[in-house]
Amino acid sequence: MIFKNSADWPASEENCVAMGGHLASVHSSEEHTFIVNLVLNASSSDSAWIGGSDTAQEGAWVWTDGSAFSYTYWNKGEPSNYGQWENCMEINYHGKWNDLYCKLVLPSVCAKCQDGWLQFKSHCFKVFTTNENFKTSEENCVSAGGHLASMHSNADNVFIKDLVWNTTNSNAVTWIGARDAGQLGKWVWTDGSAFDYSIWSNGQPDKHSPLEQCVEINYLDQWNDANCDNRHPSVCAKRITSQSANPSPVRMIHLQLKMTSNEDLMASNIKVFAEQLKEKMIKKGLPNNFTLYFKQLQKKSP
Repeated sequence: MIFKNSADWPASEENCVAMGGHLASVHSSEEHTFIVNLVLNASSSDSAWIGGSDTAQEGAWVWTDGSAFSYTYWNKGEPSNYGQWENCMEINYHGKWNDLYCKLVLPSVCAKCQDGWLQFKSHCFKVFTTNENFKTSEENCVSAGGHLASMHSNADNVFIKDLVWNTTNSNAVTWIGARDAGQLGKWVWTDGSAFDYSIWSNGQPDKHSPLEQCVEINYLDQWNDANCDNRHPSVCAKRITSQSANPSPVRMIHLQLKMTSNEDLMASNIKVFAEQLKEKMIKKGLPNNFTLYFKQLQKKSP
């Protein structure tokens, strides 16, 4: 959703966490386009906060939801870290991304799971306790907007096993989204992601019969290739969705100022200079709740 009240980046992330989510992360051109259209259709603002930040380490951008920073769509010349204080990400800066001063106030795009689903990183998970075969389990997940869950790390494995335990009160043998690709020793995920992690039980997969083409978890605590017609509970996963609301408009005024100074403003402390200029503008009649931010400061040649 887009938060109605504009806020700075840290407060925007806190708002998202309070409602059970995080500022949105972006992992494909389709997701980028969806969020841009969401902002344009639900807001009079040109841009909004999303969950990218490099506050922990300059240049090392991460998403607040913990998902991989595997896709970027920066505007030309960005991120620039202009003034050494641009550590948070806005979307739809000339249609792309920009690093921006975190204390500016903007609308924000939050992403959260639906009721009954639990967030882990950038996905929502749910255990379906009805016993079904692999094919029907995958179809149920697709109908819910996702796929049978894939795993890509030990953390994923631990989370999903704990989710099964907390839902079923047992270590129930449960379907996940891995199946035989039709080639000896080649396994794939139904969500199309890379098969880059596995934790097979000892001696598995053993292809005990030609029908053992699907993967179940909690077989001796780990994975097993099983008959796809077996009936088990299943774990579904889907990307966190962003939903729209009607935000209040945010007024952004772009000013071009001409100033005469005996000092070299380019060499001065830009933060101190900005505060001094803001005080003078308030005395001239501007409201005291505005934020002054320099995107560019040019020095005239003598």
